[in-house]
Amino acid sequence: MTPKLAIIDVLAGIALGLRYKVVVLIRAVVVVMLFAMIVGIARGDRFLSIVLAMAIAGAVIQVGYLIGAQIRATVG
Repeated sequence: MTPKLAIIDVLAGIALGLRYKVVVLIRAVVVVMLFAMIVGIARGDRFLSIVLAMAIAGAVIQVGYLIGAQIRATVG
């Protein structure tokens, strides 16, 4: 996973955290992890590389959600 994609995932997580409750995070993590898997398979990456990219993508969007929820709680 490139740093650009990680930044996009964080920003998407922040947007979700500012707007929605935690239930939407489950769907977002599933979509992001599926996307990471599809990209890894299309690029012909090794299995462990794909699993690592999926784990990083899932964790990064969750961190972004936490940041967004904290901003929402602080401002609201």
